[in-house]
Amino acid sequence: MINSGITKIVFNGKLTKARQLKRVVKAMSDVSILAEKGGYIFSLHIDDDTIHIGILPYFIGNERSHHYDMDIPKSKFKLIGFVNGDASVELFFKLNRDDYLKGLNDDEVARYRENYVRFSRFMMELNFPGHTEISVMTQDLLRELNIIPNPPKNIGELANTPTV
Repeated sequence: MINSGITKIVFNGKLTKARQLKRVVKAMSDVSILAEKGGYIFSLHIDDDTIHIGILPYFIGNERSHHYDMDIPKSKFKLIGFVNGDASVELFFKLNRDDYLKGLNDDEVARYRENYVRFSRFMMELNFPGHTEISVMTQDLLRELNIIPNPPKNIGELANTPTV
């Protein structure tokens, strides 16, 4: 089994155990719940052995949730994403225009790659389905910025991607 190396979880601003987060991850992979909630949004930052992760249903009542509502440490390497109603995953990061145009340096590429892979491994440890498709937009981003030149098509393949 692939290990994410994550041993400490801060979920929606509170220290939690993996078993508690597994219930949320189970809902994120249930197609009927995904349809009901319109999917889920998430934001995360990985720092050594700690993941700070926020997860919210896309809709709470009639209100749309937003990534900026989540209590996640500010970091250039923060990832944001969606589990869409069709059970596919989108996973992005924000670059300012200048950084995008100049491209990422080797250290930045390595850090983003490591975060993508560790996050997918972490999700697999929480029983998120490995066959979950990664969106074409996410694959294009990984390819364009040379983070993963031949991007995987699903979470299981991403979890098995070498970090170096």
